[in-house]
Amino acid sequence: LTEQLIAAVAISMLTAPFLGLIGYRWSLRVAGRFSGRISNEPSEDKSMAQSSPVFIIGMNEVGKTLARAMKAHKIPYIGVDHDHDRFLKATAAGYIVTYGQSYDLRFWDTLGVREARAMCIATPRYEVAKAISPVVRKIYPTLKRYVAVKDSADGVRFATLGLKPFHCYGVPPGLEMACFILKEFGIDEERITAWRDDEQSAFLEVSKVATPPPEKRRELKTTDGEI
Repeated sequence: LTEQLIAAVAISMLTAPFLGLIGYRWSLRVAGRFSGRISNEPSEDKSMAQSSPVFIIGMNEVGKTLARAMKAHKIPYIGVDHDHDRFLKATAAGYIVTYGQSYDLRFWDTLGVREARAMCIATPRYEVAKAISPVVRKIYPTLKRYVAVKDSADGVRFATLGLKPFHCYGVPPGLEMACFILKEFGIDEERITAWRDDEQSAFLEVSKVATPPPEKRRELKTTDGEI
């Protein structure tokens, strides 16, 4: 079943935009590096809820970068995504993901958010965040919340809700956010720098491999409408 799922995802990615293809190949490559260390099974000693995980809302490329950062430094995490396509792709790539609505606080409780170290929102929706933030602050007063934003105006809006915003222009996306959070968690600067450099190098390497020749790019543009 796993092989069939991976094959289906790979086939679907053939019709995806060019940048999506780079990101997907990158995720598979890094997940392969962590083979045996990324698992959907909880620890033998503790459940996910008991081990104070980091919750990652949205398993886009930012969310995956955050997940790799946590796993590389032995910080437990759980990804949450309401998008079925992203959920399947992240699961097939070996990330720890559960399927559900990120705004459902009852769902949060079943996952153990009360014991969480932090919540990182990779796919934010401002109106949803605005609606639930007062309740979140009351129920989870010590929960640190980080959010990926598209511009400064977006950052200001989320900051007023009590979330720490980050622009995600780096390669891979979300790298700056991940490095800051690792530092907040007390990870040594030298280890963070080594991990960051490895991520950047691998991403650039995969990007070169994934770049199609000009004639192929013209073909993709004709077929998909954009690159």
